[in-house]
Amino acid sequence: AGADILVVLIHEGGVMKADADQRDCAGMQGDLKPILARLDPAFDLVVSGHTHNAYVCNYGSVDPARPFLVTSAGQYGTLLTRITLDYDARGKKLIGKRAENLVVAQSPDSAAGQGAIAALVARYEAATEGVRNRVIGTVAGPLPNKVDPSGQTVLGNFIADAQLAAMAAPDKGGAQIAFMNGGGVRAPITPREGGVVTFGDIYTAQPFGNSVVVKALTGAQIRAALEAQFQDIELPRLLSPSLGFTYAYDKSRPVGQRVFDLRLNGEPISESATYRVAMNSFTAQGGDGFTMFGAAPQIAEGPSDVDALAAYIGSLPGRQPPALDRIRDATPR
Repeated sequence: AGADILVVLIHEGGVMKADADQRDCAGMQGDLKPILARLDPAFDLVVSGHTHNAYVCNYGSVDPARPFLVTSAGQYGTLLTRITLDYDARGKKLIGKRAENLVVAQSPDSAAGQGAIAALVARYEAATEGVRNRVIGTVAGPLPNKVDPSGQTVLGNFIADAQLAAMAAPDKGGAQIAFMNGGGVRAPITPREGGVVTFGDIYTAQPFGNSVVVKALTGAQIRAALEAQFQDIELPRLLSPSLGFTYAYDKSRPVGQRVFDLRLNGEPISESATYRVAMNSFTAQGGDGFTMFGAAPQIAEGPSDVDALAAYIGSLPGRQPPALDRIRDATPR
């Protein structure tokens, strides 16, 4: 359309290695980097996000044909990226670009000016108090979302079990396995006195409003999905599996051969057999890079993910947190 300066605003982001030169995109990891490798060289600037990391780097250090300036302003409004573009109006071309991340200072005066926002928050807190504080059941212990050395989380496994329970009945889709994506678990569930869990607790953990669906997947497709978890070997993105499904992985093996010993209730997963797998609708559409799920036939659609979790907790008083014994890291140390 004749534009002289081309800028990409993208939700996806990267993670800078701790020991890397923060001005050099060679130190970047994560999902943004392979996107940059495919981006048209005509672009000048990429403003990114998602990972909550702060960086300003030159992608030209990785690929001289793509000298993009790549920025991210961290998280929660603590930084502001000041971007300066030098433009030759006569030649109609960009001749320079630079950026810096500036700390956003909070002064007493600026805090005092937030009264209208505080009032708005208080209004909605009051309006939702009854819903947030509604007791849905009890659990026997905390449900943390901290990742253990194998890549599992207690809450991720718990949610996978809830989604399996929601869709296991024949008239609900007959799910045999469930997977929960780690990015969909946003906060731990810490029960109150007596193990009480409220709707506000589970909504904070799962705030996206996805539905739970069942997909038909072959054993080979399930294996492919688990292999896809290791696209970034330094930052694997593991799915939490439901009770009864187990597997092992070895990160030292070649790409496509890292996952092995897939089992359902102790029996080996057959590459050619078809299994009914429950998951949230975001993952089912190929979200978080699991594109093989998007093409698979959908068998059934059930409740929202938060309603499935509420039903699971409410159906058994004092439900136990799950063990972290579904994924085994067999990588040689």
